[in-house]
Amino acid sequence: MIICIDIGNTNIKYAIYDKDVLKFSFRVATDLKKTSDEYGALLTSMLSTNGVAVKELEGGIISS
Repeated sequence: MIICIDIGNTNIKYAIYDKDVLKFSFRVATDLKKTSDEYGALLTSMLSTNGVAVKELEGGIISS
C-alpha cells in the first residue's frame, strides 16, 4: 500500500492505495498552529480507524 498526501493552503488530503485500488481517503483542515506530532497522531488514528497498520505502508507520494 502507498499513501498519497496533497498539502494545500486550506486542506491536507490523504489517500491510501492498495495497488491500483483506492482503499479510502480523507482530508483535514490545514492549521499553522498544529504541530507535526498532532498531524502524525491524526494520521495514525485515521489509518487505524480504517483498518490499516502503519507497517503496511510501503511508500508514499507527497505534493503541495
